[in-house]
Amino acid sequence: MSFRLEDCAIPAVWCGKSNALPKTDPKDMTRYTKVGSRYECMQKGYGAGMYGEKKKGLPGTSLQQIKYVGETYEANFKRNGIATTTQLIGKLKGRPKSVVRNTIMRSVTKKGGVVDKKAYNHCLAYLYARGVNGENLPPCHRL
Repeated sequence: MSFRLEDCAIPAVWCGKSNALPKTDPKDMTRYTKVGSRYECMQKGYGAGMYGEKKKGLPGTSLQQIKYVGETYEANFKRNGIATTTQLIGKLKGRPKSVVRNTIMRSVTKKGGVVDKKAYNHCLAYLYARGVNGENLPPCHRL
């Protein structure tokens, strides 16, 4: 299989004025699957606000600028020799798919050895959006 940006999209609930689901937004890589209830939309709004406030205090090259990459995954990336988004792009650009896949998977693995597929997909989409050739990227996990 090859890399397809559409496969990186994360399923989510739609919280908007209309009941018609919009198409996948290529900016935030979200694939809307249903109209959210009031409670789901409230939770989504609270989480987005909290994330937005946290992101304001981070340096522009922090790995936490990548959606779903938090403090733990950033520490994992640092253990793998990648401390910034600039280093992430520099170390993985032009590398074989297997190197890209293994580096990201090692960095976004939860306790118990489970790979965080949302973080994995967003790392790949981040690299693609910053000029890493899709031929050098492994396929995303379809969620």
